[in-house]
Amino acid sequence: MARARTQVVRRVAPGTPRSDATDGRVACLLLAPAPQWVAVDTSTGALLRSHIGAAEDAELLAAGAPLSAVALDLVPVAEAWDPSRPEAVRVAQVSQIPSPSRRSQHRLLTEIAGPYGGTGLLGGVGPSLPFVELRGDRPSVTVLAPSGGRVRFGGDDQMAAHFRIGQQAHALPLAEGATRWLRAGEIPTASSQLAAGHRGRRLRRSQMLGPGLEPTIPVLLVVGLGEPVAGQVRKLVLGVVPAI
Repeated sequence: MARARTQVVRRVAPGTPRSDATDGRVACLLLAPAPQWVAVDTSTGALLRSHIGAAEDAELLAAGAPLSAVALDLVPVAEAWDPSRPEAVRVAQVSQIPSPSRRSQHRLLTEIAGPYGGTGLLGGVGPSLPFVELRGDRPSVTVLAPSGGRVRFGGDDQMAAHFRIGQQAHALPLAEGATRWLRAGEIPTASSQLAAGHRGRRLRRSQMLGPGLEPTIPVLLVVGLGEPVAGQVRKLVLGVVPAI
């Protein structure tokens, strides 16, 4: 007998904080792979993410495809609370579960990639934030819909994502897991010129993102704070997922 599909919450406020519960089983969709994994709780729309230096590089979190449905068995966190990652959880076990319907996934992704407030990514302008200014009272990870659905990936040693949100242009480095997904073909890409042709439209010069690779399908970017280095916490693209 076929297993029932995972149920998804119908209404979500972007930035919904996770429950204060520190243990239990949570059904999720994978938004970014390990080591800096991110997942969305399908019952609440809250985002969960890894601790710095977390050892739970379970196969399903490291090798799972974008939007894989997984159940995370959470346990109390032993480490000191980290103001740069208020969404961090500790995972004891990961298991695969039935995927929600595509319609449910689309609804959830649309809800969590809510309207951009225009105050700077993750509460500040620029590519990083001072660690001392973080209080844990604002999200450290968010899901973004690039303007026009367009993003360009470029770079050799360190891939970066170039995109616009409203009138603001951004260029953020890709984390290890996001780079792995792109290079493995989890997100289909083509050269910028071919991708524009694939979408069947010509672009004005002001819309050009430059040479590189662009997804041939609509995508969402999972942007989060990385590890503190020299007092600064960089903003990274942790994952790239289809907008369904």
